[in-house]
Amino acid sequence: TLALIDMDGLKPVNDSYGHAAGDEAILHVTDALKLITRRPLDLLARIGGAIIFLIAVMVCGDIFARNLFNRTFFHSFELSAYLFAVGVSFGMAQTVIERGHIRIDIFYAWMPRRIRRVLDILALISLSGLGILLAERGWQVASRSFERGLNSSSSLSVPMYLPQGLWLLGLAVFAGVTILVTLRHAQLVLTGRGAEADQLGAISGEEILQNDSLPSDETTDINGAKP
Repeated sequence: TLALIDMDGLKPVNDSYGHAAGDEAILHVTDALKLITRRPLDLLARIGGAIIFLIAVMVCGDIFARNLFNRTFFHSFELSAYLFAVGVSFGMAQTVIERGHIRIDIFYAWMPRRIRRVLDILALISLSGLGILLAERGWQVASRSFERGLNSSSSLSVPMYLPQGLWLLGLAVFAGVTILVTLRHAQLVLTGRGAEADQLGAISGEEILQNDSLPSDETTDINGAKP
């Protein structure tokens, strides 16, 4: 990916403080862009995408193998189920950060901001509870398979605790991320930083936040014109 960026005010910095100061300003902007574009949890999304691609390759390979050689090479039916479960469990944590989990928002946009923030924190608390429940149940499944030495009934005879352990790890990451996001959202609300809380917990809040930015004494019709 190539990005062309215009930095406002760079020339006055160079003229007033020298090009060394201008170079330092560019480095600060570069560091800020790295924080935005290379967040740690973005790796989870990349891993999930790579897993889906690997599943597609294995399925296509087995289709060709069955038609050409009347046999399968990758055992894609079994392995793709394991990989898909692992990819989804890790992807749920990324979806929390991106505010991509589905919420019912029929009346949400029409409520006052304070009420919406209460609904946001309740939604995050319930999502945290779900994450904890899934992780706890995943632990029960994986630990039981390990204790009993269970293997898959296929010709691969995969020890079930291996894929289940990776699946459990993804669920644990999901639970941890939801708890951290919930605590952070509550902290922002309690310290009066509601706008930052909205960026973290609101429902895909761009349109809603734009509407909230209008002065309270101004209204617009559907075409954006003021009365």
